[in-house]
Amino acid sequence: MAKAVKKEETEVIRESDASHDWSQANSKDEMFSAEGWDPILDRDSDREWEWPRTAEASSDGSDCEPTPDEEPGERWRDEREDDVQATLPHFRPGRRPGPQPSCTQASSPLELFHLFFSPCALDTIVTNTNAYASRKRAAGEPWRDIAVADLYSYFALVIHTGLVRVHDLPDYWRGSRLYGLAFPSRVMSRGRFEAISSALHLSSVDDDAENKSRRCTAAYDPLGKIKPLYSSLATACKSLLQPSQHLVVGQRTVVLGGGGVDKPRERQHKLFILADAASGLHLEFVCI
Repeated sequence: MAKAVKKEETEVIRESDASHDWSQANSKDEMFSAEGWDPILDRDSDREWEWPRTAEASSDGSDCEPTPDEEPGERWRDEREDDVQATLPHFRPGRRPGPQPSCTQASSPLELFHLFFSPCALDTIVTNTNAYASRKRAAGEPWRDIAVADLYSYFALVIHTGLVRVHDLPDYWRGSRLYGLAFPSRVMSRGRFEAISSALHLSSVDDDAENKSRRCTAAYDPLGKIKPLYSSLATACKSLLQPSQHLVVGQRTVVLGGGGVDKPRERQHKLFILADAASGLHLEFVCI
């Protein structure tokens, strides 16, 4: 029954269209629609089609008036106007690109190390590490305060472990003929190295507690625990290197507290790093 009614309605519409005098149509598009054609797709050739426009404009677009939302001199340009080649500014850095004289004139590895790790930054690390370890000592864990000399020895072993790779950390202190690594034992005992590793703290305990109270808010700083050393390194990188014209943005994942990417997500931080394309030295990074 429903199909019969629909068929009758369709026939009535067709009879109405047939009886209508389409010669009085206002435009060619209405004539196309009356015949059941698409005004754009069913034309004989592309030569009959014109780009729809609301008003005639000159070839240079001078007749186009900016809309109220546009700034003076800004307007929408279409395909009828030629592209204008932008003039790029000349690269004129204030310093010669590359390492600066203070970096190239370092006469020893220790002087080069001091350019990035200033004595003030090392004193801050020693103070914050001893303050953090005092809490562990109060909990019954053995601890002996460190000095700047101990921090130098610790960093020396960290660099050594990056250059000489073994299977496990205790292998650096093994006395067997298979390894025979005399350097770690001369610098520091294994127990002292592991104790400093577990207590090493870059930020102050009070700043950590204050930053932790701001967790889940916009004021929380996910890099708060490394901010003192990070600020010192960022300043040193900018002063010791003049970047070239070409910079790159890289992405890194940093895991706090050691371990790998299987750590909980709250201990992983994704960084976007701005670096010099020629030297690869990091200039700045942003944590998200």
